Amino acid sequence: MREKDSVAAYFVQAMVQELGADPLRREALLLQAGIDPLLVRQPTARVPASAFAALWLILIRELDDEFFLLDSHGMPPGAFALICRALIQEPDLHKAMRQCRGQLRPVPARFSRHADRTWQACGH
Repeated sequence: MREKDSVAAYFVQAMVQELGADPLRREALLLQAGIDPLLVRQPTARVPASAFAALWLILIRELDDEFFLLDSHGMPPGAFALICRALIQEPDLHKAMRQCRGQLRPVPARFSRHADRTWQACGH
Protein backbone atom coordinates (compact mmCIF):
# COMPACT_ATOMS: atom_id res chain seq x y z
CA MET A 1 0.00 0.00 0.00
CA ARG A 2 1.27 3.43 -0.84
CA GLU A 3 1.38 6.11 1.81
CA LYS A 4 -1.05 8.32 -0.14
CA ASP A 5 -3.71 5.62 -0.68
CA SER A 6 -6.99 6.40 1.06
CA VAL A 7 -10.58 5.24 1.43
CA ALA A 8 -13.75 7.35 1.67
CA ALA A 9 -14.93 7.73 5.26
CA TYR A 10 -18.33 6.48 4.07
CA PHE A 11 -16.93 2.93 3.94
CA VAL A 12 -15.65 3.23 7.50
CA GLN A 13 -19.11 4.38 8.60
CA ALA A 14 -20.69 1.35 6.92
CA MET A 15 -18.24 -1.02 8.60
CA VAL A 16 -18.92 0.29 12.11
CA GLN A 17 -22.65 0.93 11.79
CA GLU A 18 -23.56 -2.19 13.78
CA LEU A 19 -21.62 -0.77 16.71
CA GLY A 20 -23.97 2.22 16.87
CA ALA A 21 -25.57 1.01 20.07
CA ASP A 22 -22.17 1.10 21.77
CA PRO A 23 -20.47 4.38 20.79
CA LEU A 24 -17.63 3.93 23.30
CA ARG A 25 -16.71 0.57 21.79
CA ARG A 26 -16.96 2.02 18.27
CA GLU A 27 -14.68 4.92 19.21
CA ALA A 28 -12.16 2.62 20.88
CA LEU A 29 -11.96 0.36 17.82
CA LEU A 30 -11.56 3.31 15.47
CA LEU A 31 -8.75 4.70 17.63
CA GLN A 32 -7.12 1.27 17.80
CA ALA A 33 -7.03 1.29 13.98
CA GLY A 34 -5.58 4.80 13.94
CA ILE A 35 -8.77 6.53 12.76
CA ASP A 36 -10.01 9.74 14.35
CA PRO A 37 -13.71 9.13 15.20
CA LEU A 38 -14.52 12.78 14.37
CA LEU A 39 -13.02 12.41 10.90
CA VAL A 40 -15.41 9.59 10.07
CA ARG A 41 -18.40 11.92 10.50
CA GLN A 42 -17.19 14.31 7.78
CA PRO A 43 -18.94 13.45 4.49
CA THR A 44 -15.94 14.14 2.23
CA ALA A 45 -13.24 12.82 4.56
CA ARG A 46 -10.77 10.17 3.55
CA VAL A 47 -9.03 7.65 5.77
CA PRO A 48 -5.56 6.23 5.12
CA ALA A 49 -5.86 2.84 3.42
CA SER A 50 -3.54 1.30 6.01
CA ALA A 51 -5.88 2.42 8.83
CA PHE A 52 -8.89 1.09 6.91
CA ALA A 53 -7.14 -2.28 6.50
CA ALA A 54 -6.31 -2.33 10.22
CA LEU A 55 -9.95 -1.57 11.09
CA TRP A 56 -11.08 -4.33 8.73
CA LEU A 57 -9.04 -6.92 10.62
CA ILE A 58 -9.95 -5.52 14.04
CA LEU A 59 -13.67 -5.67 13.28
CA ILE A 60 -13.51 -9.22 11.94
CA ARG A 61 -11.87 -10.26 15.20
CA GLU A 62 -14.26 -8.24 17.37
CA LEU A 63 -17.48 -9.16 15.58
CA ASP A 64 -16.50 -12.71 14.58
CA ASP A 65 -18.03 -11.97 11.17
CA GLU A 66 -16.38 -11.07 7.86
CA PHE A 67 -19.65 -9.35 6.78
CA PHE A 68 -19.45 -7.00 9.81
CA LEU A 69 -22.95 -8.09 10.93
CA LEU A 70 -24.41 -6.46 7.80
CA ASP A 71 -26.04 -9.71 6.65
CA SER A 72 -28.34 -12.02 8.57
CA HIS A 73 -26.21 -15.06 7.65
CA GLY A 74 -22.81 -13.65 8.51
CA MET A 75 -19.51 -15.12 7.40
CA PRO A 76 -17.13 -16.76 9.84
CA PRO A 77 -13.55 -15.49 9.96
CA GLY A 78 -11.39 -17.26 7.40
CA ALA A 79 -14.26 -18.09 5.05
CA PHE A 80 -13.36 -15.38 2.54
CA ALA A 81 -9.74 -16.57 2.41
CA LEU A 82 -10.94 -20.14 1.91
CA ILE A 83 -13.18 -19.05 -0.96
CA CYS A 84 -10.32 -17.11 -2.57
CA ARG A 85 -7.96 -20.06 -2.30
CA ALA A 86 -10.50 -22.35 -3.93
CA LEU A 87 -11.37 -19.94 -6.75
CA ILE A 88 -7.81 -18.92 -7.63
CA GLN A 89 -7.47 -22.29 -9.34
CA GLU A 90 -10.11 -21.43 -11.94
CA PRO A 91 -8.83 -20.24 -15.33
CA ASP A 92 -11.08 -17.17 -15.60
CA LEU A 93 -13.54 -15.02 -13.65
CA HIS A 94 -16.59 -16.59 -15.27
CA LYS A 95 -15.66 -20.11 -14.18
CA ALA A 96 -14.64 -18.88 -10.75
CA MET A 97 -17.99 -17.16 -10.19
CA ARG A 98 -19.91 -20.21 -11.43
CA GLN A 99 -17.86 -22.39 -9.07
CA CYS A 100 -18.58 -20.03 -6.21
CA ARG A 101 -22.29 -19.94 -6.97
CA GLY A 102 -22.48 -23.71 -7.29
CA GLN A 103 -20.61 -24.48 -4.08
CA LEU A 104 -21.78 -21.72 -1.77
CA ARG A 105 -25.55 -21.68 -1.61
CA PRO A 106 -25.54 -19.30 1.40
CA VAL A 107 -24.06 -16.56 -0.80
CA PRO A 108 -26.91 -14.17 -1.55
CA ALA A 109 -28.50 -14.50 -4.99
CA ARG A 110 -27.83 -10.82 -5.65
CA PHE A 111 -24.08 -11.60 -5.58
CA SER A 112 -24.49 -14.25 -8.28
CA ARG A 113 -26.59 -11.94 -10.46
CA HIS A 114 -23.99 -9.20 -10.09
CA ALA A 115 -21.22 -11.63 -11.02
CA ASP A 116 -23.08 -12.65 -14.19
CA ARG A 117 -23.62 -9.00 -15.19
CA THR A 118 -19.96 -8.25 -14.54
CA TRP A 119 -18.90 -11.17 -16.73
CA GLN A 120 -21.22 -10.03 -19.55
CA ALA A 121 -19.99 -6.43 -19.28
CA CYS A 122 -16.46 -7.72 -19.85
CA GLY A 123 -17.58 -8.92 -23.29
CA HIS A 124 -18.05 -12.60 -22.51
